[in-house]
Amino acid sequence: IRGGGVSVFQLSNLDSDIVALIETNNAQLEEGEISELVTSIRREVTRAFGVDLNHCLFGERGLISKTTSGKLRRAHDAKQFSEGHPANRAYAKLSFPTTT
Repeated sequence: IRGGGVSVFQLSNLDSDIVALIETNNAQLEEGEISELVTSIRREVTRAFGVDLNHCLFGERGLISKTTSGKLRRAHDAKQFSEGHPANRAYAKLSFPTTT
């Protein structure tokens, strides 16, 4: 995972889906590496925030939108995700059912 290359956000107040965008240093990770990372990321999001992660997208640098000063643009990425745009740039997309 690239330093500063993780953004986790809720899609909207009406939609409880939680999304993680993850930028990697390598062009593409192997399936086993992705599986291990997703397990760790999902566990950490649940532990830290008490919510389940619903979507994980892996991609190269540029998957996550940032301001000119380097701050994450989560609201922008949430809107883009809802419209399918980051998914077009991701090389791996995983979704998980919502648990109640």
